[in-house]
Amino acid sequence: LLALFRPTDCALPLRDWWRSGAHGSLRLPPGGRLLLAKDLLVRSPNAGLEPSPSIQSHLRDPRIDPDRTTDSSEDAEAQRERLLDMLEDGPHPEASLYLTRLALRRGRRREAAGHARACLDSWPKSSEAKLLLARSLIGQNRIDAALAILEDLQQSGPMTPDLHGGLFACLGSIWLRKAEPQQARPCIDEALALEPDNVVALYGRARLNLALGEFELALADLLVITRLSPLNPDPWFELGRAHVLAGEYAAGRVALQHLLDLSPEHDAARALLERTDPDLCPHPESDLPDSEGPLWSNLT
Repeated sequence: LLALFRPTDCALPLRDWWRSGAHGSLRLPPGGRLLLAKDLLVRSPNAGLEPSPSIQSHLRDPRIDPDRTTDSSEDAEAQRERLLDMLEDGPHPEASLYLTRLALRRGRRREAAGHARACLDSWPKSSEAKLLLARSLIGQNRIDAALAILEDLQQSGPMTPDLHGGLFACLGSIWLRKAEPQQARPCIDEALALEPDNVVALYGRARLNLALGEFELALADLLVITRLSPLNPDPWFELGRAHVLAGEYAAGRVALQHLLDLSPEHDAARALLERTDPDLCPHPESDLPDSEGPLWSNLT
């Protein structure tokens, strides 16, 4: 009760308790669970009607900003190193969760899966960690393992709109990898209705529109994705490819060159860039990478 009504006085013990994962098995009466679930804002006895800081704000590690994003590879790497240093002192599920997000934003699916599992070791009920693990597994074409996680999420009870949208986006991504665009479309549409800026769903819709020859619609989505996820190579490759398909070779070359600046080892981008060189290939649109099978949805 003291922690509920005077969280400032209990900040360090609260944070240690949260990191330990003990909250997952805490036995509380319904009223206590409701207070925690709603992240109760209590009134400070010395400040009239002004609310005191919420419990959740005192559970977060002050060294981590969960909303921080960057379009700089150098800044992203500095963030990664700082978070990895935090893990030197032992398991830190909050740092592992942020490392998972950061790795996925950079298209590093295998690394993301490792951090998501580390988070789940301490926070086995974390819906976000489960969803991010499913995304990383889809990106590695480990469909059965991802489906098992998504089914577990579906059965876990009500979800926030962003988690629900993420689940539908992952399902759409799976259908695209199975080359079933008619099954993927309703999942993608539902995901975007719940979360309009879901990059996985936007990417899936862009790939669908590319396959249909709707280049302008695909380009619109891909431009949004490169703004939301500027360090991920996959949307830059599709943006370059979409420009080339639309006959906009100069714009395509700009996107592909930007991709190679991010990821110099991206062989497909380098090959496509060479095809858009008019001196080497006067008809680049005749020899483009296909959008079938496992290439349908790489942004997970």
